[in-house]
Amino acid sequence: MANLALTDYSDFADLISRQYTDDLESIKSSMEESGMVKTTVVPRGSGETRRHKEHPHKNQYASYKAEGAQSVAINNQVGYYKDTFSKTFSSQITITLEMRELGKDQDIIRSMTDLTSLAPNRIDLDLSLRLSFMTATSYTDRDGQTVDTSIGDGYSLAYTAHTLTGSATTARNRLAGNAQLSRGAIENMEYLGVTEMYNNLGEQIMMEYDVLWTTDNPNTVNTAREILQSTAEVSAPNAGVVNVYKAKYRHVVLPRAYMNAAGVKQSSKAKYWGLASTRSSSFFRDVYIQPFLTMPREGSNGEDINTLDWTFTTTYADSNAIVDYRWFLASSGDGVA
Repeated sequence: MANLALTDYSDFADLISRQYTDDLESIKSSMEESGMVKTTVVPRGSGETRRHKEHPHKNQYASYKAEGAQSVAINNQVGYYKDTFSKTFSSQITITLEMRELGKDQDIIRSMTDLTSLAPNRIDLDLSLRLSFMTATSYTDRDGQTVDTSIGDGYSLAYTAHTLTGSATTARNRLAGNAQLSRGAIENMEYLGVTEMYNNLGEQIMMEYDVLWTTDNPNTVNTAREILQSTAEVSAPNAGVVNVYKAKYRHVVLPRAYMNAAGVKQSSKAKYWGLASTRSSSFFRDVYIQPFLTMPREGSNGEDINTLDWTFTTTYADSNAIVDYRWFLASSGDGVA
């Protein structure tokens, strides 16, 4: 692409259309790749909102029936729900007359790259911010819009006293003390997953966690890899002892999981980490309008009548919501209770 020779609009339109399609398929969202997000394409004409509900929780154990007595009907406890509401995102780039005629090929290439990455980057940022703001119930996004990050019970995703719809029992999914990632901290988090998981009737349930998630903070990433990939126990006093955590979890690195709403990494959140169950995840992303490219019209060589520029726009609409806490365990890693 040393010399684009962009004087004919139709040739460039074909080029950017193909690159847009290819890049949408190749630029992956770290959050969606993690397996923690369940993405659904909403059928066209289905409206601008969708409701996600917990499945009704039933008693786990059979009840005693005396001779001649009726069998005891099981409880069917309705759970929490969260709604998603379609939000449209759209941005444009401009290829000026001067860029085309004066050989500013690198500026054109950068603009093309920016265009194709705008939607995937924003999608991943918005999903990642659900973890970055896991201890909050809302935040103000980069466009000044208030984003609800509460889950079905009205509390933040990572919390110490989640409520149940059919029991006075409360439960926590945030590690006490918020320990930094270590073998011992993982064990404590596993204990949290064993003792603090209840159905909405207040009965303890068993969860299976398959993902160890971290930010891309090098210290945290290297610690995770050492724990999960070492053949022997990593602590010196136990050298030579089999490492029970070897390959126990799939390590997922989430580069944007400690960004602020503007997309700037925050050192105070750099050591966020936790465990997650991809099977039981209630993290939903609804795609109302899939990303698409709007290009200038063919007439007049695609040029704006006033500026003679070419303008390209990328647009999509989506929303996300998290219903319950059970699938997600977390620590801020800062040692602050």
